[in-house]
Amino acid sequence: MTLHTPLSYSVERRFIWYRVAKNGTRTLNQVLKNHIPDYRYLNRRDPKPSDLHDLASTSCFRFAFVRNPWERLLSGWLSKFHHANPERAIRLARALRAEVTAAQMEVWMTDFAAFVQALPGSALYRNNVHFMPQTMILGGVPLDFEGRFERFEADVRHVMRESGVPCDVTIPHKNRSRRSGPYASYYAEKTRAIADALYTEDGIRYGYRFEEGTE
Repeated sequence: MTLHTPLSYSVERRFIWYRVAKNGTRTLNQVLKNHIPDYRYLNRRDPKPSDLHDLASTSCFRFAFVRNPWERLLSGWLSKFHHANPERAIRLARALRAEVTAAQMEVWMTDFAAFVQALPGSALYRNNVHFMPQTMILGGVPLDFEGRFERFEADVRHVMRESGVPCDVTIPHKNRSRRSGPYASYYAEKTRAIADALYTEDGIRYGYRFEEGTE
């Protein structure tokens, strides 16, 4: 049996973290890895261990982190295309189009609007955890706690308390997106309309809206 949602867990501390990429996952993973001896990090294609199956059948602490979908989309593009090593970026680009020319690759790495226009219907949108809707990643998972990227440190400390990690532990800041200006400044009218359609369910389910001038 394989996993549909990337997750991490600890049998000893009795929690399952349903990971959503681009929502502070590297930071929280480092905290838990450093302080929980039996902590395990699984990918979507990893077999489901028997101890995880047993844990999931109990009243363990289940949590995930969500994020404003327009900001998350921009963050994914910045880290996986705009600031990425071209060799790595081209592997992802093939999920947008099977045959990728150097000229097309240059456009997708430098032009956010062009990238967003190529996303609908692509394998990158359907299958890649950095660009899939959060509602698609989490599905119908019943969560005890839904952390927010926008209040990340406070919500991470809540998770730490629940999992027995000392709350005086420093929370590192890993893989921050490098961008110029508020996320809304990257969206022209057409770009926003496409993103609105792609991530409608994220906005509805998690109560997010597009906010002009938001950092």
